[in-house]
Order: sequence, then structure tokens, then C-alpha cells
Amino acid sequence: MNTGYIPISFQASEDAAVQALWAERPGYQVAYEQLADDNLPPGGGGPVIGAYVEFRNALEDAIEALVLDGADPAATAATLQEEADAAIASYNDRVAG
Repeated sequence: MNTGYIPISFQASEDAAVQALWAERPGYQVAYEQLADDNLPPGGGGPVIGAYVEFRNALEDAIEALVLDGADPAATAATLQEEADAAIASYNDRVAG
């Protein structure tokens, strides 16, 4: 409660102190309700900023290849670039129509 963030479980959200805080400062409850909501919008609840998820996944794969597998940096960067370009092109094709 002192952080201004959200309870970490449904059970914690039912705590009397949390309920009192929400009654006093309803804005604290908004983020919790959004995360606890099972009714995701069409397309999911992820960020709406292009090919974010696909790009992030390609970047994570590249970092893991470099750090964990000792992959060649130039080859890894080239693969990352190809995957990122493909993700962005796919996104652009989907939203252009």
C-alpha cells in the first residue's frame, strides 16, 4: 500500500487495509482492476505500438544467442535485423488494409 501500486494477489486485494485505501483514494484501484479484468479487448491486451512483441522477441533471442551461446555478433545482428524488418513489414501489411 505504501508504494501506490497494486496488490499481488486476489486475496491481498480483499485485505481490509487495501479496501480502506481504495475507498479513500479510488485511483489506486484502477490499475488493479485493469490487470484483473478477464475481458481482454479484441486482439489481446498488449501494447498497440506496431510490431512491438515480435520485435522484442527477436531482440531477446539475439541477446540470448550472444550471451548464452557465444554467437557471432555480426551474424546475430544480421538475423535480428531480418526478423525485425519482417515483423515490421507484416505489421504494416496488416494495418494498411
